[in-house]
Amino acid sequence: MPIVHAEDGLQIRGDGQGERRLRVTSATHLPIDPMPLHRGQEFELMLTRGANIEGLLLLDPWVESAAIEVRVRASTAAGLQAEQGIRGRGERRTFNFRALPQGSLGLQVILRSENRELYRLHELQAQVGEQLQDPRLRVIDLRGRLNRVSIELRNASGSRPRRKAAMLLVEPMRVGELRQSYDLSRGRIDIATLRPSLDLTVLVPGFEPKVISQAAGVMQVDLRRATAQRIELQGDSLPVSPPFSMRITLLPDPPLAYVGRVADAYSGRAHKLDLRPFGLQPTGKVNRLGRFQFKNLSSGRYRVRLDVSERGDRRPRRIDLPSVEIAGGIRQPLVIPIPADLLKEVRESFK
Repeated sequence: MPIVHAEDGLQIRGDGQGERRLRVTSATHLPIDPMPLHRGQEFELMLTRGANIEGLLLLDPWVESAAIEVRVRASTAAGLQAEQGIRGRGERRTFNFRALPQGSLGLQVILRSENRELYRLHELQAQVGEQLQDPRLRVIDLRGRLNRVSIELRNASGSRPRRKAAMLLVEPMRVGELRQSYDLSRGRIDIATLRPSLDLTVLVPGFEPKVISQAAGVMQVDLRRATAQRIELQGDSLPVSPPFSMRITLLPDPPLAYVGRVADAYSGRAHKLDLRPFGLQPTGKVNRLGRFQFKNLSSGRYRVRLDVSERGDRRPRRIDLPSVEIAGGIRQPLVIPIPADLLKEVRESFK
């Protein structure tokens, strides 16, 4: 419903159909609970200025402000009242809460990525319309509380690769499981943690995944470019000619669990993670001679899957072949034999 300014207040316009309720919120005043509206009704709203809380945090300069969150909770059943990040750089960071209710409040400083408490204050007495004066808020010193895991990427030439889709996963990941991730597009990152070390996986398009166990302190991670590998299928039923076509897929063996959901450790936003563009589940259409080249292929063991299609038929026939070993840096074609008469049998199944 549109709200317009009138000469002596606000005027709410609408068609008068159905129930309407009004809720008033303000950055500096306490909210007013929803109230019913009726056609032609006049009312007066009395806003109450809320209490304010300001504080100063001292952190190690390398800690990102986005890694820290401050929460204010009421001591009543109302529970959580507000949460926000901190501002500033270097050692001095600040936070500022407004429009808080009167009464006894508690304050927590949280490491956002691990949802763990760094500091807690009890019984902050807030009065409406006043700035809360509590000596404990003047300086909250958290320097030295957090462990640093600093990752800097380097390629073979010693330079820092900058890739838009570069990611860092914390801890091994199972399919469908939610894990923390960090943006590595700048080629470096500082992670704040309460743990002595972290298990990390570095994922950069065009490079092989890098698994780091018990990462701690400042580390340089050397990346190796993914392999360009030519595949040649051999068998009595080649070449593959129209109306038939064939698609080859290499499946990591054992499966790589890099498909699921991850949450950005700073913003908290969750998103799906599908790493097929990274070459971890490569697939492509072979030519009529049974040849195909994968450009970004990580070294390791893969199961070979062939899908044979006939033009106009949307149900491809699948052939699973034994696993093969892909070695980084090898330029010779990898020859994969197809058992005798297997393709012939598949072709005949379309009839």
